[in-house]
Amino acid sequence: WELENSCSHAEDVGIRCYPGTWAGIRLGMTAHESHIKGVVIEKAGLLDYTTRTFKPALQIDFHHHVIQDIEVRDNSHDGVGVIYSNQYAIANPDARVFKGCSFTRNKRHGISLKQMGVNITESDLRANDGSGLHFNPFISRAEQRELAGWLKLLQ
Repeated sequence: WELENSCSHAEDVGIRCYPGTWAGIRLGMTAHESHIKGVVIEKAGLLDYTTRTFKPALQIDFHHHVIQDIEVRDNSHDGVGVIYSNQYAIANPDARVFKGCSFTRNKRHGISLKQMGVNITESDLRANDGSGLHFNPFISRAEQRELAGWLKLLQ
């Protein structure tokens, strides 16, 4: 078989390499209060490689969780994304607090918020490609539909 120089350039194949990544963690609208402590979340944020759709490495749809001593680093999108905060979760004073956390070297923002009402104490937000803390209250129609889809699970 003569393989050398046997193909035209119309049949060339290209290969593109991307760093390995995974979708991340999502605490959905219907999630009960969760406690996440001493965890490292890294190399996350690529939801769908075929459409290049990205999500935060830790997405919290309705924040009434306890998050302490976590590292969120080297992710393909925001480190953490919070859509709604349960501002009335007064039964647990540790809820809605990021305490002793590190949000570093994420490709967008360290923490992205859609609503105020999150406390950040004794934490480090640095070396992110975007801002350390980003606030944008706009929620797209697609995001609204996705959140409403979680509520249908309660029926």
